[in-house]
Amino acid sequence: MRKKIILSANTSWYLYNFRLSTIRRLINDGHQVTVIAPRDEYSHKLINLDLKFVELNFKSNNKNPLSSVFLLLRFLIIFRIHDPDIIFNFTIKNNILASLAAFFSKAEVVNNISGLGTTFINNNFITIIIKLLYKFSQKRANIVFCQNNDDKTFIKKLNLVSPNKLKLLPGSGVDLDHFIPQEKKYSYGKTFLYLGRLIYEKGLIELTEAFDHLIKKHNDAKLIICGSYDSSDPRCIEKERIEYWRKSRNIFLINHTDDPKKIFAKADFVILPSYREGMPRSLLEASAMGIPTLASNVPGCREAVIDGVTGLLFNPKDSLDTLKIMEKIISLDNHTKYEMSLKAREHMINNFDEKLVVNAYLNIVNSGEF
Repeated sequence: MRKKIILSANTSWYLYNFRLSTIRRLINDGHQVTVIAPRDEYSHKLINLDLKFVELNFKSNNKNPLSSVFLLLRFLIIFRIHDPDIIFNFTIKNNILASLAAFFSKAEVVNNISGLGTTFINNNFITIIIKLLYKFSQKRANIVFCQNNDDKTFIKKLNLVSPNKLKLLPGSGVDLDHFIPQEKKYSYGKTFLYLGRLIYEKGLIELTEAFDHLIKKHNDAKLIICGSYDSSDPRCIEKERIEYWRKSRNIFLINHTDDPKKIFAKADFVILPSYREGMPRSLLEASAMGIPTLASNVPGCREAVIDGVTGLLFNPKDSLDTLKIMEKIISLDNHTKYEMSLKAREHMINNFDEKLVVNAYLNIVNSGEF
C-alpha cells in the first residue's frame, strides 16, 4: 500500500549523504516521500529525486528558545498539511520538536539517535531542560534507533526512552558495492588520512600534536586532513590554526568531497581521534575499502574498529597515545597490515551493510515492525 512518508533532519546535507539509499528505495517502491530540512547546497539534489521538499528555517546550533517554538509550530503546520503515515526523524532537535508536533498527528514516529554529544553528557541547566523535553517527546515515538550499544545503555540509564522502544542499527551503514578495495596491497607507506568535520570534538588538536612528533622520527610520513571550514559552527577550529596546518610540513589539507573514494585511495591508514561518535561513516567506508583504521577508544569507534584485528584503538584526548599507535601501525609488517585490510572488509560485510539499514526502514513501512 502506498504511504505518505516524511523524513526530517537539521540539514539537507545529512539526508542526502546519509539517507539517500533509503529515500531512493522508498520512492522506487511507490511511496510518496517528503523531506523537510533547512535549504543548503544539497537541497536541489534531493528535489531532483522526485520527492516533495519542504524548507525549515533554522540553524541546528541556535539555542534561542523562541526559535524552537516557531520550529515546533512549523512542524505542526507541515504535519497538518501533508498528513503523513510515517515520520522518520534524524538529529536531536528534529527528534524532540517533530515528536512533540506528532502528538497531533496519527503518524507512526521513528526517531534516530545519531550520537550523544555534550547535550546529554553534560549536566547544566540547559541540558537538564533538553533531557526533560527529550524524555517527554519520546513518549510519542514508536521506535527509537541507536547506533551503538554504549548510547543505547546510556539512554536506558537516563531513562530517556522506554526500553521496549529502543532498537539498534549500525548507523546509516556502508554501500559495499561502491566502497570496494581498489587493489591488493602488499606494501604500505606512512600516509594517514583524517576525513570529517574540522571541529574540536573530532580530536584534531591531539592528532596534529601527535603527527608533529611522528615526523621527527618518520620524516616521510604524511597526514591528509579532508574537511571544510564552517564559520557558522561555533565548534569549528579557528581559521588561523587551520592555515597554520596548511603551511606545516607533511600536512595536506583538502576540501570535503561527496565521494571520498579517491581520497581513501591515497591513504595507507585512516585515523579518527574523536571524543565520541554515533557510528563514524569515515571508518565504515575506509574499512569497506580494506584500509586499516585507527580510532579513539570511544562509543561508536570501538564498534567500527576491532582492536588489533581491523585496526588499532587509542586513548581519546591523548596525543601521546595517539602517537604511540601511529608508530605501532607503521612498525607492523606488511603481512599483518594486509590481514587487517582483509578483516576490515569482512567486518563491514558481516555487520555494516547499508542494506541492513534500508531493509529495517522498509520493514517498518511495510509491516510496522522492526
